[in-house]
Amino acid sequence: MRAVLLAGLLLALATTAVAQAVDAWKPFAPEGAAIAFETPTALLLDREEAATEANGFSGMRGFAGASPEGGLFLYADTGFPRAALADRTTDQVVLDLVIPNVVGQFRIKSQRDLSVPGAAGREFLLDKDGVPLRLHIVVRSPWIYTYGVMARPGRESDLQSPSAERFLGSMRLL
Repeated sequence: MRAVLLAGLLLALATTAVAQAVDAWKPFAPEGAAIAFETPTALLLDREEAATEANGFSGMRGFAGASPEGGLFLYADTGFPRAALADRTTDQVVLDLVIPNVVGQFRIKSQRDLSVPGAAGREFLLDKDGVPLRLHIVVRSPWIYTYGVMARPGRESDLQSPSAERFLGSMRLL
């Protein structure tokens, strides 16, 4: 009887630890960018590339972190040369210009406009060689933000998992 109670207690503790690990999310706001997310605490990998002035763009920063379902959360930002564009160019025009470069090698399964106050945005459901990707592209001058969820091959349903919804839904422009 004690062994059963002890086994039950250990199972309860292990289940609680796993639940806490899965729900161990924290805020993430890249320095210098006007955007914030929630991401799994222990799974965040930061990466920053040196700023470049190639074609007037100001470099790229980003991160990739594992999702609880075994896929990836992805983020990147790039500054763009607003001065090089016509003064009347809107964020929507810039979004339309960058979309082919961002999604060019993927098969677009669907797309829809995103409602992002003060910015232009679009969501894509993409596929490349059987690997599904749900990608958001948001433009708010002078930044292009791309973030999304990549699932394992054959696991497109993971793109709508609670953790995917939490990550994508937590994006806030500051």
